[in-house]
Amino acid sequence: MTRKVVYNACYGGFGLSTRAQEMYLKMTGKGFFEEGDLQRHDPYLIAVVDNLGEKANRSTSNLRITEVEGPYRIEEYDGYETVKEPADLNWIY
Repeated sequence: MTRKVVYNACYGGFGLSTRAQEMYLKMTGKGFFEEGDLQRHDPYLIAVVDNLGEKANRSTSNLRITEVEGPYRIEEYDGYETVKEPADLNWIY
């Protein structure tokens, strides 16, 4: 199952601009949301980042979209995120 995932590709941390937050709220019909609670494969989040491009970024973020096959996890170091899939992990048997 292929799906898109939003991640932050710079040091600083994941964050949506005010414009992106407003667009997300309008699209979802929600009154509020916490950025930390967003599922990175949320179709509304994908649409916001896809439509706004660089304007979706907060000053500390550089949001990108990637595609994954199946499960994923996001690893973070000083705000810089990497999307990992099971095939990316070294397994010891």
